[in-house]
Amino acid sequence: MTVNDNGNHSEVENTVEAREQTPLPRLQLAITYLIAGAEPVANSVIYPFVNQFVRETGITGGDERKTGYYAGIIESVFYIAECATVLLWGRASDHWGRRPILLAGTIGLAMAMLGFGLSTHFWMLVVSRCAQGAFNGNIGVVKNVMAEITDSSNRAAAFSFYGPVWAAGSTLGPLIGGGLARPAQRWPETFGKIQLFVSHPYFLPCAIAGVYSIFSFVISAICLRETLPSIVAWQSSKNMEQAERAPNLETALLEGEHHPGYGATSDDDLSTCSSTSSTRSKPESFTSPPVLSVLTGPVCLALTNLGILAFTDQAYQALIPLMYSTSIPLGGLNFTPARIGTILGTWGVLNGVTNIMCFAYAIRRWGPRTVFRVSFGSYFISIGAFPLMSILAKRSGEFDIWVAAAMLLQLTSYMMSFFAYGAIQIFVIDSMPSPEAMATVNGIAQVATSSMRSLGPSFSSSLFSVSLEHHLLGGYMVYVVLASVILIGLQISSKLPHHLVGKM
Repeated sequence: MTVNDNGNHSEVENTVEAREQTPLPRLQLAITYLIAGAEPVANSVIYPFVNQFVRETGITGGDERKTGYYAGIIESVFYIAECATVLLWGRASDHWGRRPILLAGTIGLAMAMLGFGLSTHFWMLVVSRCAQGAFNGNIGVVKNVMAEITDSSNRAAAFSFYGPVWAAGSTLGPLIGGGLARPAQRWPETFGKIQLFVSHPYFLPCAIAGVYSIFSFVISAICLRETLPSIVAWQSSKNMEQAERAPNLETALLEGEHHPGYGATSDDDLSTCSSTSSTRSKPESFTSPPVLSVLTGPVCLALTNLGILAFTDQAYQALIPLMYSTSIPLGGLNFTPARIGTILGTWGVLNGVTNIMCFAYAIRRWGPRTVFRVSFGSYFISIGAFPLMSILAKRSGEFDIWVAAAMLLQLTSYMMSFFAYGAIQIFVIDSMPSPEAMATVNGIAQVATSSMRSLGPSFSSSLFSVSLEHHLLGGYMVYVVLASVILIGLQISSKLPHHLVGKM
């Protein structure tokens, strides 16, 4: 794929290589997408009810304006823990294999989700949320598996579906969280008779999110193959040896001869068998390239843009339930968790469909650079819609048709923003100095993404509360600051190359 800059436009010309594109391993990719979807589900399932959950712990002392401080902590610690563990999971997978690490992460995430739903105090929420992020730190291993089961001819195609997977998970999470929160109050004839749901009103959505991770664990345990190169090479060598020995074994048995390791009775025979087995049972662990060796200029530029995108996106996502749930006099819309979940879930469905139908065409038509810049720039409209909705809601005192129109504008522009993830991933892949650097760069990319996502919620939520408490710029200071961040990001994105090298 080559991107040409003609005047003011970027155009992608398809350069068909001599060899055909390798068919995608659909089953294995589907499993990796299933595991990858656990991150946005676990992250977003709490959004419709987290602010109410925080208030009910009593940590705010009844002051609604302080909700942002504590909700921001809950939302940020997930990514702080993920950032702290992602490289550890990656290195562990280099030694023990990809499969066992992914299995451990999915089952651990399920247990952490159950713990969050059973929490009754604020710091229990924090600990459970940290556990969720820690077990989800193996998301970088998912990208390693995707890289190892594809090649240069089909890798971009495989990674192009990562954005829609994230969108699907971000859709499923709010639908679960908003639709199943406080079931005892919504369905008193059924859930109201079960004490667990009465005393823990947010356990059901967390449990369903945990079931998703358990389902991922079961499917992965049955169908996921190991992809670590050293283990794959060892298994291949072992299978070849067994295939070569099989005819000799048959001949030896027919002739009544002893074969080492099979019907052997002498000490020498047993010793030979033991020696052979031991040399075949310990594959060498895979060693990733040093971190500093892969931090080239193109890699750093791609990761910088990815980090700013992650920060902006997570800051925006934290503001949605916070602003939507805040009362109208304080600058919000006074929505219930169920209403927030319905809105976010409906948007997510449309977003996923739009990404699947339009992303590949947009990349072919305008190129990843233009797609990324336009998609990232759409956050400017999404952020700007917050103060517009607040002003309109205060003027009418309710959620009327004008507020609804502003919300539609906001969610439509945010739909475009998800194209940015797929576009910047193309630059990350293309910037890698060699195929051997894939795992290391993916690990660094996940650290950069997680660290910036950990900052986004606490930054925007705290600034939201500060703006309200001190009436900074009419209570809208947070939106002005985030708009400035978007402008800085657009300036940095202008440095992205027009031409893809196409090494990977």
